[in-house]
Amino acid sequence: MTMMQNQKQAHSDRGTSASKTSPARTSDEARDEQRSWIDPVCGMSVKRLSAFFTAEHDGTTYRFCSESCRSDFEKDPERFAKGSTAPSEG
Repeated sequence: MTMMQNQKQAHSDRGTSASKTSPARTSDEARDEQRSWIDPVCGMSVKRLSAFFTAEHDGTTYRFCSESCRSDFEKDPERFAKGSTAPSEG
């Protein structure tokens, strides 16, 4: 085999072995991935896997669709937290 073929085979072997050893997702994990929250600034639904932007206010964690919404919230958290409810379990 050429060096290029050896590299491709090694890469392929790593991908195969990793997928064989990965545990199956449980129904609880799948449900947790579907959990969503409402962005208190724009009202958009934010899924767990895309909830990168968070902020704490009065002991509550808020999740945002974007850095822009988080920034707006942090400028005046009372304004946005007032109309917000607790994170939804969706």
